[in-house]
Amino acid sequence: MAVADRPVATMPAAPMSPVLEALPALLSFVTTLSQRPSVRKLGCSSSGSDVDFWVLTDHEDLGETEALFSVKHEHQKTLPGWLHLDLHVVPLSDVREENLPRFELLYQR
Repeated sequence: MAVADRPVATMPAAPMSPVLEALPALLSFVTTLSQRPSVRKLGCSSSGSDVDFWVLTDHEDLGETEALFSVKHEHQKTLPGWLHLDLHVVPLSDVREENLPRFELLYQR
């Protein structure tokens, strides 16, 4: 009997943890943000069910900031109701990075 002819044993799927359930939507959010040309660094921090995303840009651009918040609002709709995203857009021309709260760096251009 060839390997391809053998029956495949399947294991029942384990119940997915709530965090893993949210992971595809969170990855999509991070990918979308990282594709924006204005984003120099992207990081996150969390406490409980709140996840703070930190977007660092070179300078303040109100139109781009609005676009980033639109991305956040669209992705928030795809997340479980218990998970809340906060977005902080920080122009490095106005704020020194060392003055920001600590966050895990996810992306850097």
